[in-house]
Amino acid sequence: MHELYVLLSDEVMARVRDYLRDDREFLEELYLALAPEPVLEIDDDALELLRDNLALWRRGYAIPLAALEEAKRFVTGNASLRSLQRGFLVMLSSEELEAEPDANYAFAREFCGSVEGEKVLDVASGFGWVPVLLSERAHVYALDSAYKNPIIYEEDRIYIDGTTIELFPGFPEGQAFIRANREKFTCYADFARLFWEKHGANLENITLLQGDASNLSSVRSLDGDSPLTLTEAFDSVTIFFGLNHIGKAWRRVLSEASRVLRRHGKLHVAIYREYLAKFPLKGAYNWAEQLGIEIIPLEELLKEADALGLKAKVKRHSGEKLYHMVEMEKRE
Repeated sequence: MHELYVLLSDEVMARVRDYLRDDREFLEELYLALAPEPVLEIDDDALELLRDNLALWRRGYAIPLAALEEAKRFVTGNASLRSLQRGFLVMLSSEELEAEPDANYAFAREFCGSVEGEKVLDVASGFGWVPVLLSERAHVYALDSAYKNPIIYEEDRIYIDGTTIELFPGFPEGQAFIRANREKFTCYADFARLFWEKHGANLENITLLQGDASNLSSVRSLDGDSPLTLTEAFDSVTIFFGLNHIGKAWRRVLSEASRVLRRHGKLHVAIYREYLAKFPLKGAYNWAEQLGIEIIPLEELLKEADALGLKAKVKRHSGEKLYHMVEMEKRE
């Protein structure tokens, strides 16, 4: 069964806050009520986790609907939430939150559907789906600042040095394969190529670039490690959640992306919805902090696009509850 999470208005949160107690009696009652199976012994660690979540809920984070009902029942004797529903701002299911927009194939395919042109710059590519999907019909210049970062092999995990990226977490067969071939996989770019090849990309149509997206005049090609000068030559630039991952420099990245577009070229951007930072995406409420994610208000993105001479359009799509998809055309 999928759990429902609800984000409350400030007015309703002020009323609900008194229901969310953290004394032992209340915690045990709530724990027993929410347990999916009968509980013979109350787990102290689980109670502490529940107490931590209660602290977040009181601060305005999305609360499980079932927890809100049980908390109200325990305090007032009535579990009905009808009087509070006008203050339900957003409701998302655990199934929707499991989609993880930046890694979701269906979302990436929809995002790439409107990308046109023969020459595309993909910013903050990582080992994502965009180069796979676009290499079918265009030459993709895949840019990332970490492609030359080494792969670190530890006993219990494999990760990209200097990043939060783990390779094959929870997939022992994948880890065994890459460990057995570690002489071929020494840096992030090696793993990206492996991922793309296994998912049907046309590798001849992908050029890997190492560099800083906020300074596109200093990137280098990994094929021969030669310096490149990126000018107004791209039909399209794609940034599939890259602005969120790049963080505070996102305005400069947007400016550089606009600079290298040809006249009437298009910049395609996907960013998380603001309220998503209050939901337990990627299995945790603090996912944005853990991953260094910058939540960018749509209004600020559109304002910056206008200042850069880009004509922006917010597009309709199937993942609208989780993220915004924006297309920007270069006017001059």
